[in-house]
Amino acid sequence: MNDGAGDATNWQVVIQNETGPGVSIGREPHRGTRLIAREIGWNQDAATGEVPPGQHRDLPDWFYVEAPPGTKRLGFRYSLRAEGMVSKEGQVLVTFGADPEGVDVQFLV
Repeated sequence: MNDGAGDATNWQVVIQNETGPGVSIGREPHRGTRLIAREIGWNQDAATGEVPPGQHRDLPDWFYVEAPPGTKRLGFRYSLRAEGMVSKEGQVLVTFGADPEGVDVQFLV
């Protein structure tokens, strides 16, 4: 979400996996191969473009999380930066089995 006073450009979203062994994060494109890494990033693409104040954009790929059986909740650090907006850092909280779809993802500042 752009909560700045003007258009935000050059978006960069980074999520870091600082959890223990057995937990993986990645980017899952709508088509193509999943990318697994300790740090996953999204950069502005042609589909995102400028974001006016008060509007938001979805990430262009899915955020993928894999955890050992029985895991109920995980937290990952994230940063969001864009020109024309104050940078944000916080936690992505992933709760497994939270609703009928199975997973709840929240970005907390």
